Order: sequence, then C-alpha cells, then structure tokens
Amino acid sequence: STLGTFDSVDCIVDANGLSETLSPGNFQFSSGSQDVFVGFQNSVTFGTFGVNNYDFVQSNSEATLNFGTTFNEYFFNTLNIGFANTVNLRGGSTYWIDELIIGNNVTFNVVGTGTATLYVNNSSLQILSSTLVNSPANNSSGDASKLVLYAYGNVSLNNLATVSGAVY
Repeated sequence: STLGTFDSVDCIVDANGLSETLSPGNFQFSSGSQDVFVGFQNSVTFGTFGVNNYDFVQSNSEATLNFGTTFNEYFFNTLNIGFANTVNLRGGSTYWIDELIIGNNVTFNVVGTGTATLYVNNSSLQILSSTLVNSPANNSSGDASKLVLYAYGNVSLNNLATVSGAVY
C-alpha cells in the first residue's frame, strides 16, 4: 500500500493508487418519532424494545452509546454525540444518519465481527479534535476492514482526529 495525504492527514490507498468506488444510491431517511436523551456518564443500548428508527438522539458528556443485536440496520434523523462519548457500533450493521454531530474526544469502536457501515447525509461532517474512529489511539491504525463511512457531503478531520476505515 501507499501512504498518501487527505487534507494533511495520512491515509493509505491500495498498491495501484486507486480506491474502490461505492455507490449506495439514495439516502434512506428515518421515519422514526422516538427521541432519546442520554445523561452525563449514562449509557443506552439502541435496538431494545423493538425500535431501530429514531428521530432525535442527544447524549451529554462521557455517555456510552451501544447497539443491540436485534437489528442489523439503524436509522437516525439527528444523532448528536457529546464530549468524550464512547460509541460502540456493531460489526455487520448498517447505520443511516441524516445529521451526525460529533463532539470532541469521542471514541467510536466497532465490536463483534464484520464491518460497520455508516451512511451520513450531512452537507459537511466534522470529525472534531481527538476523536478516534475505529482506532486505538491518536495516529494509530485500527482494523480498517471493520468500518466504512460513506458521506453524502464533505468530511473534515480536525486536529488529532484519527479514522481507520474506508471513507467515501
């Protein structure tokens, strides 16, 4: 593989310098009316009580967001992830997020087997400072085969943000 540059951040492309294309088609919007508020240092598991379709989700600082094994697909109109949250995505699951807001120092883990696929419809997705997406530490690579992030708009990585996965 070759080391390249993505807006001043190192990235890896295949040996031919090409990346595979992904065309997911039209964004799949949430039809959910369920709102969820997660308090300071609290946790929630999405997919419980037969619900995988949410309207507005907001988490305060240091919360933990988990995803159950009941569903393989989740839908969010707005997912607002607070400062220093931990988000445990399920490998093998797909996440459709119309608006994703990510605070500083957020950690996204992919747990279980398979690849977590996120489709994000923001016109501009910002991955803020010191956020780790499928990475064990700043400037450390995780298993890139476990995450696909498809953004329908622009993606920007702020200072010390680290992403291990395919970003389209």
